[in-house]
Amino acid sequence: MTLQHVILCEGYDDRSFWTGWLLHIGLQNLASRPDSSRSKRVTDPWGRSVVDGQYGFVTASGAFVRLVPCRGGNKVAPAAAQFLNDHVTHPIGRLLLNLDADDTTQVASTSARDAIAGMVRAHAGKPVPDDDGTYCIGDVTVCPIVWECRDADAPGVPSKQTLERLIAAAIVAVDPRRGENVAAWLAAVPRGGDSHKHHALSYLAKWYADHGPDDFFRELWRDPQTANQLELRLRATGAWTHVDALARA
Repeated sequence: MTLQHVILCEGYDDRSFWTGWLLHIGLQNLASRPDSSRSKRVTDPWGRSVVDGQYGFVTASGAFVRLVPCRGGNKVAPAAAQFLNDHVTHPIGRLLLNLDADDTTQVASTSARDAIAGMVRAHAGKPVPDDDGTYCIGDVTVCPIVWECRDADAPGVPSKQTLERLIAAAIVAVDPRRGENVAAWLAAVPRGGDSHKHHALSYLAKWYADHGPDDFFRELWRDPQTANQLELRLRATGAWTHVDALARA
């Protein structure tokens, strides 16, 4: 049966992080040319061009994976609805829904997971009786991927549960001095912002600027120590289990 697996994420930074993760676990980016820095045209299993900021990957077994940045967390649900509506003609095997948790370490909530559960209910889906938070909508397996980590507050790690907190925590776990340095710089006069974005871009500016903003989130996966710390945190939230199953599809 011809089908695709789909990952819906919030934006382009998420897309970059996802690209690094998928390459790290053995998927192939279909746009890459082994002998050139130029990208090549990518098509899906039905011969349609993969465009509009989307990326195409293939697993070791040959399954097609579509990575879609939705340009905002509030646009993930409409994108999911569109793919589910098209399921009859362009079948989906696995649908991964990725959101920032957006709570803080001081005030926890389940808003992102509730939002994903709401998306599932809107399409008459139901939970699967397992420990991984999986759902099914007809014959489509739906998996929640929520950016968060369970680290205690630490210098250089923003409190808001987002992709930026996840990567900062991994960087600081490898070298706490980097977190202390970033925290001191953000607190220095004249003060600027101290959001999760300010934290992440501070690490980029000091240690990863050679890679540029987009490749920064991929480069984290190329460093074995940082990649190991990311994996530990993604396993703790259950995200790794879903993506590992996708890689084996």
